[in-house]
Amino acid sequence: RYSEYIEHTGIFDHLRDMFVLIGGPVGSGKNTIARAIGLSTYIPFNPESASFLMTPQQGFTAVNVATIPETLLETHLFGTARGAFPGAADSPGVLEGTSRWGVVYLDDIQEMSRQTQAKLLQVCDDRSFSRVGEPHVLRRFEGRLIVSSRANLHDMVTSGAIREDLYYRISSICIEAPTLYERLQSDSAELRQFVSHAIRRTLTGSEIYLDNEIDKCCDAIEQAVGPNYRWPGNVRELVMAVRRYATGFDIVPHAAASTTSLADALRDSTMTGSELLEEYTQIVHEKTGSVAATARHLGSDRRTIKDRLELGNSDTERLPI
Repeated sequence: RYSEYIEHTGIFDHLRDMFVLIGGPVGSGKNTIARAIGLSTYIPFNPESASFLMTPQQGFTAVNVATIPETLLETHLFGTARGAFPGAADSPGVLEGTSRWGVVYLDDIQEMSRQTQAKLLQVCDDRSFSRVGEPHVLRRFEGRLIVSSRANLHDMVTSGAIREDLYYRISSICIEAPTLYERLQSDSAELRQFVSHAIRRTLTGSEIYLDNEIDKCCDAIEQAVGPNYRWPGNVRELVMAVRRYATGFDIVPHAAASTTSLADALRDSTMTGSELLEEYTQIVHEKTGSVAATARHLGSDRRTIKDRLELGNSDTERLPI
């Protein structure tokens, strides 16, 4: 019945018009999901050359919005026209360079400014856009778009950080990546699968040796944190725990500290004013999902918020301003 449905509806001919929105917290596997979708896209076969028009890797382009300064993001995505600014040359952006069978993945879209969101909205509406400095010349995006966010985009629409019209354009297909805690509560056997994958990328040796290390690592993790540990860093945190096990360090160094709630610290007066500010900033950032939205919520500037977040979590990679 499914094959008949596909044949009659021609759904595969229109998949590139169905943009994908992937949600989920940091470390839950959004990039892996996006890559799996992108690399499984349809690529035509050329019988004359007896080869595909391109490889899946050539057709997949990932852009982390949070790591590119806003002043450069627009030119990176949409390209520039000669003379758009001093020294600017004709240069196609990511969207222009994507073929009909290609996929562009925009990670951390919650960090995109509303100005750039407006140009992306036009791409979603009719696939047209213009290079920076060339507003009257329209070009086309021929590929498929996948976006992801670690924040709840519906909440960000309410707060005004994300355009409502853009939200409804990019959510043809919505996928929510579960947290590691949810996955382990659903099937505790997944712990061994994750540990096995991480061990085999960390250690080398015979199958007997690796299987033994996997068993010992699982036992060490269960003994260190127990079955109800929340794994706030999700799969990334588990991978780091495996690496710490392999190098002889504590499995989860912050596990004990994470069990102390902010309410307990306030009641017992165990936090300084700066520590309280850092902790509350962390809580707001987890809810909003972006430095910019956190700054707006707390009435502060982005650099101050960024500094507080990095002070509150020394293990976190440096955040973009």
